[in-house]
Amino acid sequence: MSLAIQKDVDFSAVATGYLPPVTAGVEYFNFFNSEDSLTRNLIPNKPTPAKNGSPLFNTNGQSFLLTNLLNFINTGIKLTDEMTIITVAEPTGADGFFPTWSTTGSPITNGGSFTSQSFMRQSATTRNPTLSLSYSTDGFITRQNLSYGVSSGVDNIRLRAIASAFSQTAKTSSLYDLTNNKNAQAPLPANGVYGKSGNILLGSHYNAAESSQGNLYAAAIYSRMLSTTEINQVYAALKAYYSKRTLSI
Repeated sequence: MSLAIQKDVDFSAVATGYLPPVTAGVEYFNFFNSEDSLTRNLIPNKPTPAKNGSPLFNTNGQSFLLTNLLNFINTGIKLTDEMTIITVAEPTGADGFFPTWSTTGSPITNGGSFTSQSFMRQSATTRNPTLSLSYSTDGFITRQNLSYGVSSGVDNIRLRAIASAFSQTAKTSSLYDLTNNKNAQAPLPANGVYGKSGNILLGSHYNAAESSQGNLYAAAIYSRMLSTTEINQVYAALKAYYSKRTLSI
């Protein structure tokens, strides 16, 4: 049985049963606040996540260190036509990017077989996020990528809450740097179709090695494109949760 818990209640020890403030379409929700949290999903009756390698549980008790291709999480949640993915993370590498989430690619002419089809990553130097969405205009004979980012200027806050959302029906996508209250949008071409192959991975590209790493604190996945208001509701709950742990997101 699941229980809706107020956002200001301390549920750090709860392993199952937590529902975020926006529940419609939620597929995955997790705080990485215990050693066994890698393979749990706080949303009932969803696929059990799997860990790759041995991600290091950080001494702050609130995050795991993920390293691309070696130590990451397979959520078991597949990409769909409508999607919102929210992460709380910080890149910790000296350079490169921390691929906060990505999906398995599909065998197509342009882009190779089983490369990361879509992903969001944060720069290790600027901390800014970039969203890349795979799409095709020729029935997936070839692949194109819709890529854009959000720049925070001189603001180089490392730990950030980032939301990426897109909709095939609305033919649009959005990227939110929630921590810095900045966002960007990009339309899908009129005849474009988003790629949607494979499970969503946290902390890694599928097979493209990047010398980068990062700490993952929390993640939420929805099988629909949330409105800005809904995304802000989820962010407010996350922000309140981490505020009680003296962490600013």
